[in-house]
Amino acid sequence: MYDESELLEDIRHIRHQPNMWMRRGTFDDTCALIHGMDIGTNGRLLDGFQQWLAKQLNLSCDDIPWWNLSLMVTFQDEKFVPSNVLIPDESQARTALIDQVEKFLLERKNRVMELN
Repeated sequence: MYDESELLEDIRHIRHQPNMWMRRGTFDDTCALIHGMDIGTNGRLLDGFQQWLAKQLNLSCDDIPWWNLSLMVTFQDEKFVPSNVLIPDESQARTALIDQVEKFLLERKNRVMELN
């Protein structure tokens, strides 16, 4: 069963205790965990997330996966290019991704509440 409030709590718990959820807590581990959570909700967790991130960059997002968009948003000042192999700061990337997912979910929840 998909419960957005529980997912928000899980996201917040991941932020505070990443090693309870992931072995190393890298950005890639965080992406895998969030992707797994998305699969567990039949794609509803991240529905619209890719577009939401792309909008922050004024980009079309059809060919850029959400994890690369997250890095591009996080490291805008460094002109991060997704083809780079090295992530400038793993901890910052992980924390930013979790923050982005939380903000996205809260905004989506607020839009739904406004419609009702």
